[in-house]
Amino acid sequence: MPKGRGLRSLIVSMKEFFEKAALQNHPLRILQNFLEQEKAYETAKKYEDMRFVGYVLEIGYDTITIITSDPFKIAVGGVPRNSLLIMVPASYDNLPPHFTLLRVLEAAPTPLSKEVQQTYFELQKKSMPELDIFSQSELQWGALKTAVLGMFYPHPEKMDEIEFSGDLNNFVSAHKYRVYAPDDDLLELITNAMVPTENRFPIGDLRLTECRLPLPNKSTPKVRVYVSTKDFMGTRTAMFGKTRLGKSNVVKLIAQSLIETARDTKNVGQLIFDINGEYANDNPQDNSYSLRSAYPVFKNGFRGRSFRNT
Repeated sequence: MPKGRGLRSLIVSMKEFFEKAALQNHPLRILQNFLEQEKAYETAKKYEDMRFVGYVLEIGYDTITIITSDPFKIAVGGVPRNSLLIMVPASYDNLPPHFTLLRVLEAAPTPLSKEVQQTYFELQKKSMPELDIFSQSELQWGALKTAVLGMFYPHPEKMDEIEFSGDLNNFVSAHKYRVYAPDDDLLELITNAMVPTENRFPIGDLRLTECRLPLPNKSTPKVRVYVSTKDFMGTRTAMFGKTRLGKSNVVKLIAQSLIETARDTKNVGQLIFDINGEYANDNPQDNSYSLRSAYPVFKNGFRGRSFRNT
């Protein structure tokens, strides 16, 4: 399991930062609490409760390859493609707390991939039903290639806020980092920290993978996803997704939120090309009003009406 000396040094450095800066309410305190909890689990040898995923094998500005093992992946409930991981330094030294956000891309080869394949080949050829403990220990290790999405760190000018960048300002040797699967609190920070608080509303729950089958005794994330109408005003927005997964309904909710936001100021105009009549026609079968019926236009503005979403 992970060695505790680096994690202990990391927690001490972060504690000193918060004490010196008096940032008791800083959003990144969630990171400190997370790492302290990881340390407590490690000390108590509750490895099945840890969120530790592995170590860094190869690091770059765009992609990072990590080494992990079966027990690590099972303990965090699985590491599906496109799921999110965080990379933290083993020691912050004089740096403020921060973490790098990673997205899992695919499996990656390890320096021993050919030897592992040869072992599997020999085992299958000899039809051996059981693996000895030494072979199991060797074969359970693997590697994952991840994409660097950016960094979360304290805002340089606003004391109680964080900032996100889409790149790395620097990186050091690979062995000086540790990789974790974020818990619900960190996922909430990652998902919603940069969403403006003005005109914010929930749009659904976070779902990291299409498959909804959880591993035994492991729960899936329970994180609400918020958006703000300020993010849609004067910008281009694209909606992608599979058929029947709710794209039209999401667009309807966004359009409704913009109507509600601009009801008084009337400073936002929306042009909807409704080829199939999804937004202009009511759906009596579902007792659902269309946007056109819910918000008819009059000389003095909108006359709103509540409607159910299909």
